[in-house]
Amino acid sequence: IDELKHDIATNNLKANGAKAVIHMADNLLDTDVVEYKIPDGIRLFTSCLTVRNRLFTLSTAYMITEDADKKRAYVDKIWEEIYNALVVWPDWNLERHYLDSGKIGTGIAVAYDVCYNDFTAEQRSLIRTALCEKYLYYQDCDRQTQPSWLPESARDYLKKQMIAGTIISEEIQLTTAGN
Repeated sequence: IDELKHDIATNNLKANGAKAVIHMADNLLDTDVVEYKIPDGIRLFTSCLTVRNRLFTLSTAYMITEDADKKRAYVDKIWEEIYNALVVWPDWNLERHYLDSGKIGTGIAVAYDVCYNDFTAEQRSLIRTALCEKYLYYQDCDRQTQPSWLPESARDYLKKQMIAGTIISEEIQLTTAGN
């Protein structure tokens, strides 16, 4: 991060990119949280992808800004999105389309890591517990529930999407045990 901040300070292209990210993050501060929507009756994908992208944008802006008030605003919005996805949403649609969870799980894991020191102990605990309940425990479920109509290559792709978020999430669980 220090190297990136140095590059932003000395490189106009990177400085403009950083300004664009901060501008996007600032625009997110006044938006409503992402709604739980399954428009086609199968996929929660768009909602999950939107949450992930918001968390990535807000986390990046948090890391590159020097403004303490903005940092706090980004953390608050990140928490709002995470809480909504983990507590308000009834599920992550794992039974019908588990690829969705690979997107949102990764976003939450990254935001958790970035904002760890700014989250309260209660927030960190809620994130760890809910992430396990909505995401990690599913990894241990019987894989016979995977759609049999999917070709093996597609099933492998879906597994890889979930595994990416799982690895990050499990790393969080291991590194924060006892905190």
